[in-house]
Amino acid sequence: MMNAHKGDKKPTSRDVAALANVAQSTVSYVLSGRRNVSPETEKRVLEAIKQLNYQPNAGARTLRTARTNVIALGVHLDEKIDARETAPYIRAIIKEARKHDYDVILSPLEGGAKDLTRLASRSICDAIIMMDISINDERIHTASNLSVPTILMGRPKNNENLDVVDFDTFKVGQELIEELYQTGHTAAIAVGEDRGEKESFQFVSDFYEGLKSQSEKRNIDLQIVPRPNSRWDGFMRIADQLIPKDNKVTGIVARTPKTAEWVLRLLESRGFTPGTDISVVAYCPDTVAVSYPRPVTNICGNVNKICQQAVQIALAKIKNPYAPADTYLIAPERLQRRATTRTY
Repeated sequence: MMNAHKGDKKPTSRDVAALANVAQSTVSYVLSGRRNVSPETEKRVLEAIKQLNYQPNAGARTLRTARTNVIALGVHLDEKIDARETAPYIRAIIKEARKHDYDVILSPLEGGAKDLTRLASRSICDAIIMMDISINDERIHTASNLSVPTILMGRPKNNENLDVVDFDTFKVGQELIEELYQTGHTAAIAVGEDRGEKESFQFVSDFYEGLKSQSEKRNIDLQIVPRPNSRWDGFMRIADQLIPKDNKVTGIVARTPKTAEWVLRLLESRGFTPGTDISVVAYCPDTVAVSYPRPVTNICGNVNKICQQAVQIALAKIKNPYAPADTYLIAPERLQRRATTRTY
């Protein structure tokens, strides 16, 4: 238990350190924000400062309260990433940040936790928003101990008291099956993922669980066809399984813009016209859906809303880093029926 400083002598950083049971250098780190300090340690130091009514010198106060007005966005930028999926998030986060007089810097964080620590230690940003969070993301523990607030876009198994924003992809899956049901379909074939992709990300797993749930509710015969890999050759290895071989009224479901494009190419090569011979529905941005020769019936995530939420949480945590963490699931936008849906 902390004991108050006694006597008329003006308290020093050494007194703060003694009361908080930390090294004097740790007090300096808390005041300056120049080194990583665990939330528990920082809290003890700040409580000691308050209890002692310690007044740091002007230089230390300036360091502590100085803002960079910069948010760092950790996002994977490699050849595996579909820019049509990633770019709208980057634009929306930048747009929302600028409303609040903040700039955004991009960091690929290719070095994982090590790069995350390096980014935070350079004092070049007031908060970090991390995209592409996997279920067992090894960066989460490091992120929870950084000296700057960190917001997760994606749900890990354990968020370690960090705020999380993510899409309700379970609802997305349900809505796509509901569209097929409402237009007279009795069967659905979904382009699946390779095993690693489905097991790595919660939003991917939730999407297929949503398909299953609504198919059971509407008595839709659902087949999910997994791919051996996420490349074109992996897609072509399952191509024959995506073409209906019975008289059931079937629709094909694609989870990404890339797979939607591949489905359309496959159907064209086999002599099928989407929306006339077979239906295609997809989870992809509206801009992508209308870019195909035959616009695809789609539902898209509310990119602006999820990015606004992430930025606003980051700004709130900059002001109050000890506010309780929460998880926010963002509902999808309304499904848009386009040329690839056939009504029976």
